[in-house]
Amino acid sequence: MSNSVEVKIQKLVRDLGRLILSDVERKQSVPASERTTGADPTSWISTFLDARWYADAEGWTAICRIVLPNGGRRSLRTSDAVDGIIMSLSELRKQISTNLWYGLKLSVTPDGNATVEFNDDPNCVIEPMWWRS
Repeated sequence: MSNSVEVKIQKLVRDLGRLILSDVERKQSVPASERTTGADPTSWISTFLDARWYADAEGWTAICRIVLPNGGRRSLRTSDAVDGIIMSLSELRKQISTNLWYGLKLSVTPDGNATVEFNDDPNCVIEPMWWRS
């Protein structure tokens, strides 16, 4: 991967992490008047965005989940800004000459720590259990 493309991808992934963190904080916040005594409605362990690209066609799909302290998960609809970054990543990933990836999983914790995993399996988008994660 050329250094220029790598730098652009790194910047977009950092921007994506900040956007997801902001979106989760906004979704998880509940007005004080609606809170149940003893409950912390803003409590969450992590969030992740899992984006996958089709190997034989143009296009992608993504899921975003919030991981709760009780082990449950909540879905989070991706914002237009998040979708825009994923589309930009779509274009940049095509410029990679080796190690093309078909999936990107970005996990973010409430303190802003982020990890990213790339998936080089061209069939990852059709993995049957993926949508249940």
